Amino acid sequence: MVRILYETDVSDVPSEEVLARTLEETPLAPNNREYVEATVRGVLGCTAAIDEKISEGSRNWRIERIARMDLAILRHSVYEVLFSDEITPAIASNEAVLLAKMYGTAESAKFINGIVGGIIRSLKKTKS
Repeated sequence: MVRILYETDVSDVPSEEVLARTLEETPLAPNNREYVEATVRGVLGCTAAIDEKISEGSRNWRIERIARMDLAILRHSVYEVLFSDEITPAIASNEAVLLAKMYGTAESAKFINGIVGGIIRSLKKTKS
């Protein structure tokens, strides 16, 4: 999913085309395919709200300054935290850190963990 979000962000190829091509090239079980499609479309449909939360959590870092791969990971994770009932916030955060370690820079995991963790903490405060 992060690959699709990243490619959509850095290329001129329409998101539906990127999604269709990736799903065609990647064998997935039907329920996994549905989850990927729903999540990617969800992230793309809620990008403004997601980016607002990322901006709130990334003090002194405008969205434009965040590395594109880090931003794709953040958008995916924040979407799961805010809008998905499929994944718990803790799992979404852990997955984001693992993806950051695999695909980001040396500082990505710490940066992403701080933002996602802050969003999760702020959500817990508003629910109390």
